[in-house]
Amino acid sequence: MKPRPVSNPPNPWDATTVDWLGAPPPALPRVYADATREILSRNDSPDIPFTYSVNPYRG
Repeated sequence: MKPRPVSNPPNPWDATTVDWLGAPPPALPRVYADATREILSRNDSPDIPFTYSVNPYRG
C-alpha cells in the first residue's frame, strides 16, 4: 500500500505580528480561599505506572 501525502491548510491564527485594538485591560490577580483536604490522589490501578498524582478537581 502506497502512503498518501498529507498536507495541512495554513493556520489563520499563526501570525508574526499582532494588531491591538486598544490598551489591554489591567490583569488583576484573584485569590480564592479553598478548603481542599488533599491535593494528591493515590492510584491503585495496575494499569497506571505511578502511585500518586495531582488532583486539580475542585468541587
